[in-house]
Amino acid sequence: MGKVLIKCIQTPMQKYFYDRSLDSVVMVNDEEYQILKTVEKTKLVPDGVLRRFVKSGLLRETAIEEIEHPETENLHLLAEHYMGNLILQVTQQCNLRCKYCVYSGSYINRVHTNKRMNWNTAKKAIDFLQSHSECSSQVAFGFYGGEPLLEFELIKKCVAYINQIFFGKRKTFVITTNATLLNEEKLRFFIENNFSIMISLDGPASVQDGNRVFADNESGTFETIIEKLEMVERIAPDYLEKISFNAVIDLQHNFNEANDFYLTYDLVKDSMVRGTFVNDINRKEAVKINKQYLIDSKYEEFRTMLYYCSNVFNKYSPRILRSYMEGLKQNFADRDIVKADIIQKSTTGGQCVPGIQRLFVTVDGKLFPCERVNEQSEDFCIGNLETGFDIKQAKKLLNVGQLTKDECQKCWCQKICSQCIARADDNGKLSRNRRLENCSNAKASAEKMIKDYIVLKKNKCRFDNLEVEV
Repeated sequence: MGKVLIKCIQTPMQKYFYDRSLDSVVMVNDEEYQILKTVEKTKLVPDGVLRRFVKSGLLRETAIEEIEHPETENLHLLAEHYMGNLILQVTQQCNLRCKYCVYSGSYINRVHTNKRMNWNTAKKAIDFLQSHSECSSQVAFGFYGGEPLLEFELIKKCVAYINQIFFGKRKTFVITTNATLLNEEKLRFFIENNFSIMISLDGPASVQDGNRVFADNESGTFETIIEKLEMVERIAPDYLEKISFNAVIDLQHNFNEANDFYLTYDLVKDSMVRGTFVNDINRKEAVKINKQYLIDSKYEEFRTMLYYCSNVFNKYSPRILRSYMEGLKQNFADRDIVKADIIQKSTTGGQCVPGIQRLFVTVDGKLFPCERVNEQSEDFCIGNLETGFDIKQAKKLLNVGQLTKDECQKCWCQKICSQCIARADDNGKLSRNRRLENCSNAKASAEKMIKDYIVLKKNKCRFDNLEVEV
């Protein structure tokens, strides 16, 4: 028999509980909250109390018989006809040596190499997407590295071929670059082909130059990137709107310096910026945390939330931590809530559909779910351009929750868990123990997001003003 799985949640103003059976958050009074705390612990509902919730279909026993993603049976069909996002790793070489990069030597089994994608591999990858995107109305192409501008001639050849063979579909092009090799020729090509450019820029010189340095002399890169942005402003000022920034958040640096830079520096203050934390998966040493950094970032998180809830604060423009609000919008405000009467199969949250939402092709022609997983690992590989898409392995990744199915079936957080497959990586192997090690953090994150969403919604947060980048 199943158990009642709930999580009691208290904000400064009110008490609630999250009910896994209906995937819903419900407000309660003080007396009900105390009873529900016992329910949370025992997983049993006492007779004669909490009747109004039971009548509404809440507090039901949860008896999921199998952890399985709902798209498992459709994966073959999706892979044959609905692919739409191809990311080409055009090179593993880079002209920088960023100290926190996953290829920096600070991570297990991942280092810079001299490998580069040849035209034959690139063409096969494009042909592969073309033959598997029949039912997709739009297709997206990303160029990734290493530093992709080292392979500009290959990128030009790819774009020409894509424009030649894709008909009747909306095409978008994206490149992620450190921008140090950007020049007028490359810029005009990107403008002509309507590229969106994501530039890696962590903040002002005091922040950027601490980690992002050139490979040949270890000098900082800030001044060079600013020169490139000034070139864009001089040649095509309107094109600055097509440029966004990725700011890696190093918890050892000064948060306010980075945040204030994006608030005030003329060339970037109107641009989209996405803050991402230093990758801690398979890192040889733990990421160190500066206490003051956390204090400053929490205060900025508060200001960001205040902006989206208050008309008085609307002149402020949230920057680096805006991505947290995007996560709340995507995971709570916009999500589909399934309220089936009986659910015998369910999946854990967090994982995408491998190869469908994104397909990452390495320099060697191997296929991976995205650019964030370890491309040295066979466990995360979902095929190659010679043998095709490995449905069996893709289904295994799609249902990574089966590694911890006993724990997931009994967990209140199962539907809103944020663990992606990369969190199951233990030195290149899919690991049950690694997933379990991340459970407490995933639960804490889910509880925080629920609390934040409750408070924001109660204060009429303007979630519609947020455009979530997919």
